Amino acid sequence: MDTVRLDASVPLATRARYGLDVALTQVECRRWEAAADTLQAVCEMAPGWVRHQMLPGVIISRLAGVSVNRLRGLANSAGVPLGVR
Repeated sequence: MDTVRLDASVPLATRARYGLDVALTQVECRRWEAAADTLQAVCEMAPGWVRHQMLPGVIISRLAGVSVNRLRGLANSAGVPLGVR
């Protein structure tokens, strides 16, 4: 996954979906900061698209190792409500 490069010839939705898949994989590997960085990049790359996806909410709910402030920003970017316990 670290060697895949998707250039501008690949549709935005495909690049964004791949980014979400990468972020989810990073969460599952407990690479919290990398997952948060990847999700933030997807939110910046395709802000309108990401707000209509469910996967950002799943990723955010699993990001237990990231600060609450960082999660709030990610949740806002992804259009996901944040329920911190």
